[in-house]
Amino acid sequence: MMSPGNSGRLVSSTCQIDGQCDYVIVTGGGPGIMEAANRGAADAGAKSMGLNITLPHEQRPNPYITPDLCFQFRYFALRKMHFLLRARALVVFPGGFGTLDELFETLTLLQTGKTRNITIILMGQAFWERLINWPLLIEEGLVGPEDLALFHLCRNGSAGLGSHQPKPWRPVRPMKLSFHGAARSVTGSRHLLEMPGNRILLDCGLFQGQRQEADRQNRFLGFDPRSIQAVLLSHAHIDHSGALPVLGKHQFRGNVHMTRATVDLAAVMLEDSARLQENDCAYLNKKENRRGKRCLQPFYESRDARAIIRRFVGGAVRGHNQGNPSRHRLLSRRRSHSGIRRHSPQIFRARQQYDSALLR
Repeated sequence: MMSPGNSGRLVSSTCQIDGQCDYVIVTGGGPGIMEAANRGAADAGAKSMGLNITLPHEQRPNPYITPDLCFQFRYFALRKMHFLLRARALVVFPGGFGTLDELFETLTLLQTGKTRNITIILMGQAFWERLINWPLLIEEGLVGPEDLALFHLCRNGSAGLGSHQPKPWRPVRPMKLSFHGAARSVTGSRHLLEMPGNRILLDCGLFQGQRQEADRQNRFLGFDPRSIQAVLLSHAHIDHSGALPVLGKHQFRGNVHMTRATVDLAAVMLEDSARLQENDCAYLNKKENRRGKRCLQPFYESRDARAIIRRFVGGAVRGHNQGNPSRHRLLSRRRSHSGIRRHSPQIFRARQQYDSALLR
């Protein structure tokens, strides 16, 4: 049977070449077999990880782990979770209770489909066949014959590692998240998610604060609205939705996705926000004109709010309204004499109640 050190050296020398790091040895970080695997990687001049755990006998990380890749855990459950999140293959050498615990938990997760398929190699066929009576498990109906295909028994380590290559690594598409509002503040939420070929805006809120700061934050969004494919709106609060009409003014042509309840409320709030801005600017401009100062302009007008409302798309919340269509438009097909689509009676009543509350 190939030693752990030779296994670590073999994997590292073939998977970490010319600065590429396709696969990395990850061990429990302790002594013995774990230390041998880390040492094999170190002898090959390659990186390796260690997920160490605090034990009563004060287990310490072995000295061959790459220093920046040594992690200390307190709980076994979290440690095993991090093992499985990153594993492409599991190589199990003869061991005690801890080894059996990790092996059988991984097999259970594979058997029940709770984790993706990973290659499991049991090194030392004679040891595992003496330790566990695999045919007995099948005879008693405790596992099915197909379950034995979840792992591979290997007599010779080099043959095992050579014939059972881990599944090819599929690189994760790079993703970038940038914050253009509600960073170091609690208003004007705008988060831009960028992926190859896609730019999605998470919320587009109105910054609320001092007049000069608000003017700068709300007129210049910090990104090109024409490049945004879609907006995902979490809820209708103005500091999350209030800058959507500004987005539309700058040639945003995608849809704004939200729940159906948010569609109804956001439509009311955006039109009222536009009307309040128009009234506020009209009042202030009367005073500013007397002083010979320039006129103030609202961030957007009512027509801008109505234009972005036409791009609202609402979906049913999971578990509710499953019988209704998956896509829902707020505005009806009927048009008024002004050319603007009418709201539903429920929204009209909500608008009246909202206006009455403002006038009290």
